[in-house]
Amino acid sequence: SKHRWYYGGNRYEHKYAARFIKKNDRVLEIGAGGGNFARLIKSHNYVGIDISKQACLRAKANKIKVLNLSLSRFSKISGNLRAFDDVCLFQVLEHIADVHSCLQLCVSFLKKNGRLIISLPSTDSLIQDAPNNILDMPPHHLSQWPDETFKTIAKIFKLKTLHVQHEPLAVYHIKLYLKTYLFQTFKQSGRQPPSNLVKSSIWLDSLNLVSYFLGGLYIIFLYPFLKITHNLPVGHTVIVVFQK
Repeated sequence: SKHRWYYGGNRYEHKYAARFIKKNDRVLEIGAGGGNFARLIKSHNYVGIDISKQACLRAKANKIKVLNLSLSRFSKISGNLRAFDDVCLFQVLEHIADVHSCLQLCVSFLKKNGRLIISLPSTDSLIQDAPNNILDMPPHHLSQWPDETFKTIAKIFKLKTLHVQHEPLAVYHIKLYLKTYLFQTFKQSGRQPPSNLVKSSIWLDSLNLVSYFLGGLYIIFLYPFLKITHNLPVGHTVIVVFQK
């Protein structure tokens, strides 16, 4: 809640997930923040939970029901096992140490044929290999999420995988994408050490400057064409829809 730019409201995964929510669905969102997803969906039976008091206050100001509870606490006091049509977690699982217990509770909340909708930073995205990408490391992110992981989740929790959708490269990630592409190209040529962690240097400052310049050209001349033709590179986030 200290960095609202990081948890922006206009998110691809929210728009993608919203298409699965029906008007009469009972929806539980874990890590609901200020209720940005709730404002997109048609359901009148929404409840969110979040451990941030500030986020819950923002949701309350928007007349959205977000309870200041952890998932384990909510499960103890709600008694709503198998009560929800949709359980949603957007950019949550990568911050949790005990992923198995979290998913086990989420699945227990679902009705038969209910949907578990999750979004995560995709390890299969080039952006995840950015130099000095400290936000994708502990203590911020505790786990990595390649697409193969979702097959394992489906098997463990006896779920059906309905959709695995990768976000197209977003405008605000273009400069990072180009920086990562150039960095990885140099690394593969043997001109840089194998690690993605590098010390500050004139070379790294130059890489930032070149990426900034090329990013501007990419946005003006190439991005609109790639977007129209649906040929944008894979972006930061992957969204997965499971069914119980």
